[in-house]
Amino acid sequence: MLQPREDRALHFAPYLWLIGLFGLLHGLNEFLDWWQLAYQPTHPAIGWLDNGLLLVSYLPLFEFGRRIGRQFRSNDSQTVLQHPLPLGLYAGAGLGLILITLLASQLSSGLDAAIRLSIGLPGALLTGLGLLGYLRVHHHSLTQMQAGWTLKLTAYGFMAYGLLTALFISDPRIGLVLPTQALFLEVTGTPVQLWRALTAIIITLGLGLFLRGINNDSRQRENQTTRRYLELNSQLEQRIQSRTRQLQEVNDQLNEVIEEQRATEQSMRKSEQDLNRAQAIARIGSWTLDVKQNRLEWSDETYRIFGIPKGRSLNYEIFLDAVHPEDQEMVNRNWQAALAGGDYEVQHRIIIHDRVKWVRENAELEFDDQGELAYGIGTVQDITDRVEAQLALEQALVELRQSEQTQRELRLVAEREQGRMAALLSAMNIGILFEDRNRVVEYVNPAFRAMWAIPDSEVLENRETITVLEQSTHRFARPDHASKYVLQVLDTHEISERFELDLYDGRVLTQISYPVLDNDERVLGRLWIYEDITNERQTAQQLLYLAQRDPLTGLYNRHRFQEQLEQSIINAQRNNARFALFYFDLDEFKYINDTFGHSAGDSVLIRIANEVQALVRGGETLARLGGDEFALLTALQQNNDISALASRIVSAVSSLPFRFRGRHLRMTTSLGVAVFPDHGLDTEDLVARADAAMYQAKSQGKNTWAIYDADRDTSQAMVERLTWNQRIVQAMEKDLLELHYQGIYHTSDSSISHLEALVRMRDPLNPEQLYMPGQFIPIAEKSGTIVDLDRWVIKRVVRILSELPHLPAIAVNVSGRTFDDPSLPQYIRNLLREYELDPQRLIIELTETAAVTDMQDAQAFIEAMHRAGCRVALDDFGSGFSTFTYLKHLGVEILKIDGQFISDLPNNAENQAFVKAMVGVARGLHKICIAEFVEDAATLEMIRDIGVDMAQGYYLDRPDPEHPALTKTGDKK
Repeated sequence: MLQPREDRALHFAPYLWLIGLFGLLHGLNEFLDWWQLAYQPTHPAIGWLDNGLLLVSYLPLFEFGRRIGRQFRSNDSQTVLQHPLPLGLYAGAGLGLILITLLASQLSSGLDAAIRLSIGLPGALLTGLGLLGYLRVHHHSLTQMQAGWTLKLTAYGFMAYGLLTALFISDPRIGLVLPTQALFLEVTGTPVQLWRALTAIIITLGLGLFLRGINNDSRQRENQTTRRYLELNSQLEQRIQSRTRQLQEVNDQLNEVIEEQRATEQSMRKSEQDLNRAQAIARIGSWTLDVKQNRLEWSDETYRIFGIPKGRSLNYEIFLDAVHPEDQEMVNRNWQAALAGGDYEVQHRIIIHDRVKWVRENAELEFDDQGELAYGIGTVQDITDRVEAQLALEQALVELRQSEQTQRELRLVAEREQGRMAALLSAMNIGILFEDRNRVVEYVNPAFRAMWAIPDSEVLENRETITVLEQSTHRFARPDHASKYVLQVLDTHEISERFELDLYDGRVLTQISYPVLDNDERVLGRLWIYEDITNERQTAQQLLYLAQRDPLTGLYNRHRFQEQLEQSIINAQRNNARFALFYFDLDEFKYINDTFGHSAGDSVLIRIANEVQALVRGGETLARLGGDEFALLTALQQNNDISALASRIVSAVSSLPFRFRGRHLRMTTSLGVAVFPDHGLDTEDLVARADAAMYQAKSQGKNTWAIYDADRDTSQAMVERLTWNQRIVQAMEKDLLELHYQGIYHTSDSSISHLEALVRMRDPLNPEQLYMPGQFIPIAEKSGTIVDLDRWVIKRVVRILSELPHLPAIAVNVSGRTFDDPSLPQYIRNLLREYELDPQRLIIELTETAAVTDMQDAQAFIEAMHRAGCRVALDDFGSGFSTFTYLKHLGVEILKIDGQFISDLPNNAENQAFVKAMVGVARGLHKICIAEFVEDAATLEMIRDIGVDMAQGYYLDRPDPEHPALTKTGDKK
């Protein structure tokens, strides 16, 4: 409120806020000092707060004194204020603050003294002296304003306050040099704080009176100036109003003239602009021709249409140059016709800046009395857009018609494809469901409805996919499990996993889904596929069963028994245990097959297998090894009596009654026992010992059993059997096996059809000794080495066929025990692939007896060979002659009649009847028929007459390792 109204009245007025800030902060400090004096607080923080507030309050006073301190010795107030005392005063004050604080006995009291002496005292003295200097310079003006004595009072008040503040301190050590507050109190009887407060009141009162006087003087001068200003302003306004009236009259007259001219010009410009705008909008330009004045004028739009700069001299030739070359003759002809009195209305093209435009021109011409052209006016319209639009429309119509035709053709194609797809989906046995990206059904095929028993009347389209199966009458075997996966997929961008669903009625369905994507890989929906795999599952289970079981008796087969025997040896070695191998066959079983047929033999095997199976305990393994051979594995505990089970088996077989063709028969068995580890440590030794024990039982008169006795195994046959096994193994290891080839010839022209590979073996101890197959093949079949032997023959034949492309096909004999091996078909396929051999050049021969005995295994093997591309022949056909019904189940291409029917054919009427019957069966089943053992010309002539297709025998050629067919055709003439 006391701030001076004008800075020019008081030059240091801009800095008076520093004094106000000092008064505010220092008042707080004094209040804190009085509070300490009254209550004597002991907390050290109060002292530090007091020192901080003291320092902050003195700084505004110090700054004010620095700014006006130089006024004490200067007569120019403006210069003093613009150039105050240097800032180095702060450095001196800071240095003094540090020195005094270090000299003090206590930090708090020393800091208080230092602030007062270094900052408070200089600030107060500089302020007082500066105010006195200002009073000296401006004494006259301040006296007129009656403010001089108040400024002097204020100046002395500041100096007194500075002395009272700085000279009376509280620190004892500094008190040795300067008087202390305690001394002041002792001398005056009053505290120094009271005197400081009085000086502060004097400063405040003096400063307030000083500023009040300054403001009163300023207000009086302002009032005088305002009155003078109002008087001068009134006189000036009167003069201005008089002059303004005179000028207004003149200006009004001038404005009327100018407005009339402006209106005329605007009207003319507007008319011209409207005309140009109308021509531009309509794209119509105009031109006039005045022949008498020789003037041709174009409108702006005409210039624009022809692309000619405005103002350029114009003539007919310039116009004609712009016309399209192909239209110039036509335009010129029409213009000449117009000059002759005709109409001028023409549409043509022009070329402007390499761009073709279309224009339409009209003109009216006026002629003088002599018929000469006097005046003309015309228009030019730019119709480019219209013409181009018309041409584009015509082109669009052509393209539209073509598009419509294409669409019709595509629609017909799509309809045909849709019909084919619908027919395909309807004919499929798998269920199909399409859903869109919102999981709403778009299509289901009939198989889906049938699979889930959903009636055709139930509309499934446009339903949510998850609700579709609610219409099904089928139920899941495991509803809680199925509900997590049926028609559910987590990631719609991936193919779902294949999931199997078990239904309550025993059926098994598979579910899989695929995302349906467009060309940009965006998901359109999902395809769900369901397939009923119940039959496949049952077939797989059946195949698994057949792979391990004998199809006739249901017992384990040879392959499964071999695995069980090997596992039993491993377990016994691990647990230091013992087990027994029972090996038995039926005495005189061949008589049953030869006399009553294979069906009678099959019934015997089934009844005996069931009877013996009833005697087998849990943990024991009974198997049919082939033909009439059986084996049994039983674990042995300490003091086990082997004789009990062996005797029961022998007794059970002999007690079974059989009746064939009115005859009562009983079968007997011979059983041999070998014990692990007493009689052998591996499968080969155990089987050989059990087989030897069985022959020991037969030597005792049959219908009995015997445990292997090494002392009794001294017969030449036993020794020879074991020796032959070793010979066969050594022969394969030392490559002492060799192949001899015998040709099979067409009976019609004696040309060779193919060869048969016959294996021979040289004695490992005497390589010059050559053994025929009958000497070692039966023993190899008994010991199981026949499997490796057959594989050796097959591989050697495949290699020879690969090396000799001209060689005809070769037939290879495979034993019943070999084709029982499930890995053999894959072995043959791998060889064919390795040697890149045409499968038709390899013929596999199976004996009829082995094929009929193991019908299921033989059928599976033959089918596997057909898939590999090989042909299959049935050897020794008729050897078990009782019925040919099995031929319907064996898909062989070739039947080889057993040699017993051929060797004496010309002299045996019964054999002739049998052979004719066999040939009739072969022809009825579209199979090739081959006769073995053709030893003379009469036999060859007879089989040719009967209708046998091919012949084999010594009359044609003998087995030879260097057969002529290996190097030439080998035809017999």
